[in-house]
Amino acid sequence: SPASFLDLKPQLAAGATYCGKISKDSGFIKAACPAAELRKKYLAYRPWPGIFFTSRLESGNFVLVSRSKIPASAERFAERASYKLKNSSLSAEGQKFEVYAARSGGEYAFFAPFCRKSCGCLHPFKDIIFVAPADFEKGLVASPLDSRNLFSLEKLLALQAVKLQIRMEMTPLSYIMADNWKKDGYAEHVASLGDNEP
Repeated sequence: SPASFLDLKPQLAAGATYCGKISKDSGFIKAACPAAELRKKYLAYRPWPGIFFTSRLESGNFVLVSRSKIPASAERFAERASYKLKNSSLSAEGQKFEVYAARSGGEYAFFAPFCRKSCGCLHPFKDIIFVAPADFEKGLVASPLDSRNLFSLEKLLALQAVKLQIRMEMTPLSYIMADNWKKDGYAEHVASLGDNEP
């Protein structure tokens, strides 16, 4: 029997730990959650139930989520980005894009360590868009490397959404092997539509 070659010892009660039942609600993160606790929850609740943020705004094709409160003014930029997406040949009725808006540069680096040079990028495996800390009142996103380098929020949302549409249309290997101009060029074209309109 397997027990014959194992040296079984009873666990000491002093070293025992207990985990209560984990539910989907266990993954909710409040705005006041300290960074250390956020990291522990991220590691503990991955892959299930995942972590969720209480601040959420759904507008047009976008579902914005963040640890910080997302003001109603963000809706205007999400709507304008959604309008740009209607011009994409890859656009599908009812298509939604989940966007995680980081609260700080450190949080952006934690959740999107592969995006250090850009204001926004795609999760490498999931259909999630990451955005560096944004000023939702002005509709601007600052570069993680230089906060003086600002990018339009509506353009960034449209750009990343079209890149995600392109990735969803291709096989993973063909997407990885595709030239950047094929992935970025069309996305930049769609994101720039209507920039000169009042």
